[in-house]
Amino acid sequence: MIKRTVPIRNEKKDPTGIVYVGEGGLGVPQRIPKSNRWYLQSPGMTGSDHHVMRVVFGKEKMDYEVILLDGKQADHYEFFFSIVTPFSGLNIHASNCTNLFVFNFSFWLC
Repeated sequence: MIKRTVPIRNEKKDPTGIVYVGEGGLGVPQRIPKSNRWYLQSPGMTGSDHHVMRVVFGKEKMDYEVILLDGKQADHYEFFFSIVTPFSGLNIHASNCTNLFVFNFSFWLC
């Protein structure tokens, strides 16, 4: 299953909120996403296909892409941030944030 939420803050859509992406989708049976939930509406998205998530980190942004087994792109999103400081394992924290992104592999970016 593929999911990307709208930005969420205080349990409602907010442009300064957190965008969540996640689930898994390669080599496991696919579930049908509950795409009628408010937090999965546009600009959020859902899908039910075998896929991999490709994340590319740059100095000012992170590109998130979902690629299906046939090589087609199912989703793409850019997360912009400033000053990134790594700490404890795979966790990454950025200061002076306006938007915070939490990735299901425990990455935090702004």
